[in-house]
Amino acid sequence: MSDTLELEVGKAILSAYEDGFLHAQFDANGDDPAAAQAEVLSPFGLDGRPRDPEADADGVPGVGATAIRAIEGRGQHMLVMGDPRATEALPALEKGSSRLYAHLDGNKVTWLRLDGATGSAKLRVSVGNSESTVEVNGSTGDITLTHQGGTVLVVKTASVELGAASGGGPLMKYTEFAAAWATLTTNAAALGLTVPALTGVATTKVNGT
Repeated sequence: MSDTLELEVGKAILSAYEDGFLHAQFDANGDDPAAAQAEVLSPFGLDGRPRDPEADADGVPGVGATAIRAIEGRGQHMLVMGDPRATEALPALEKGSSRLYAHLDGNKVTWLRLDGATGSAKLRVSVGNSESTVEVNGSTGDITLTHQGGTVLVVKTASVELGAASGGGPLMKYTEFAAAWATLTTNAAALGLTVPALTGVATTKVNGT
């Protein structure tokens, strides 16, 4: 006869790796955390490690990631759920949507959201007090990269916008222009005129077709 499976809801207060497997201490009403250590289980292909709660002056842990402990006989495992400290910094979800996030110092978050309403995807990386983002529009297929300093790159069906989302001017093809400039220089020389050398006008880190 198998042992009864018991489930308890509490919080994960300390995590560490043992023999390559992540374990965490479980804190519930009246528990001795040191005696409530359990291996953390994760779904296939996805895992995470929660941040420890902040402790008060007496060492009592405060708000932390919610955890469910499964006890079967003398064995126990833990499922770590959401962390309320990070939840308030996450974007709201439309029905059918999902998100993946990392909980950073200062309760900041880096997150990926898959929008069930539009089919769009957005990656938001926390950078200091700002953010850098990558967004794929589910309707147009446009890809927008926004640097935390304000520079924008937009890849569209038939064009690429550099520097801003719109309003930019066309870039010149340097190879063709250099050939035309060489012809101009030769013709000018035949007339006794000097055309300045074409220097410093080609991009060094941006190429295109």
